[in-house]
Amino acid sequence: MMRIKGFISPSCLEEALRLHADLSGQALYVAGGTDVLVAARAGRYAEETLIDISRLEELRGIREERGRVVIGALSAHSQVECSPLVRATARMLAEAAGSVGSPQIRNRGTLGGNVSNASPAADTLAPLAALRAVVMLQGLDGEREAPLEAFVLGAYRTALRPGEIVKALAYEKPAAGSSSCYVKLGRRNALAISRLSCAALASFDGDRRVAQLMLSMGSVFASPMALPEQEAMLIGEIPTAERIRQVAEAMGRRMIEAVGYRWSSEYKLPASVAVCEQALTRALLEGRESA
Repeated sequence: MMRIKGFISPSCLEEALRLHADLSGQALYVAGGTDVLVAARAGRYAEETLIDISRLEELRGIREERGRVVIGALSAHSQVECSPLVRATARMLAEAAGSVGSPQIRNRGTLGGNVSNASPAADTLAPLAALRAVVMLQGLDGEREAPLEAFVLGAYRTALRPGEIVKALAYEKPAAGSSSCYVKLGRRNALAISRLSCAALASFDGDRRVAQLMLSMGSVFASPMALPEQEAMLIGEIPTAERIRQVAEAMGRRMIEAVGYRWSSEYKLPASVAVCEQALTRALLEGRESA
């Protein structure tokens, strides 16, 4: 049985922030509710008031601002998936949003909620980390931005300050002609929580050498992170299948360095290398042909 202390629906962002302050922290912002309501049914939030932010226009919209793509926190996964701007600049993020849960979840769940929940298996975290995305935050004392890697502290832990709300996510537009993809490994083909995922984006120079590579793994590290050392292995090179395999294996070694060798590593290490290799192949070899 779900037990929640109260439910309030403010009409603007400032009202939502003030309500949270008035409730002395015994409140929780909720938008799509796809994670919150499941937890509430399990007995959480019985002492908290839910503040419904789903109507706040300040948190909506997908737009370009000063060379950045800004995605409002209330953007549903289906909106991110279908956004022409996201698909043109970071197809891997659109693909990740399109792989979240069921159509009902994608229509209801939000990008801001996915990031705020900070599940290690969240589909959107890997492409956002690869893009070096920043989280745009709003509190009563003003706005601030935090790199995604600094915002997500670990499984279900973030750097949100008391009363703060995620306002939007933003990333710099990659170079024109970039190619990207998202590869996900789950227990089944649909409605699957990600067990492993990889996001890769590449751009090329006039000689079709790799000019830029952005890479991140999902459900591998304790928190989302880009892999600059592995990215650098291919910069300035004409990609080959063998070199891509070497980069994927280097990612595997980085994973073991970060989390140690565990009972699950016998499966997870070769699986993560294979997922990384597949994503890099699609972004680098297939993308290079169409660049």
